[in-house]
Amino acid sequence: MNYAQSMECGDRRISKTKRAIKRSLAKLMREKRSEKISISELCKFADISRRTFYLHYSSIQDVLKEIENDIAVNYYNIQIKYHKNGKYDLE
Repeated sequence: MNYAQSMECGDRRISKTKRAIKRSLAKLMREKRSEKISISELCKFADISRRTFYLHYSSIQDVLKEIENDIAVNYYNIQIKYHKNGKYDLE
């Protein structure tokens, strides 16, 4: 495996871990407010270690900010597709 392949593999692992954290937080937030969710609880639900969590985020608020950013980017991309095609193209 060359360097580029190892970086691609690493990026997929990072994406998978972040996705697990975000999904777990969203599921936990169905039951209680984010302020009431502990890092330990989130890590247990996402099946990751606290160390892994802190490699990617410094707090639950950081996760929420990234989720908000993801929503904004996705909305922007939908708007760009709309303006290119004159209609919504939700692939």
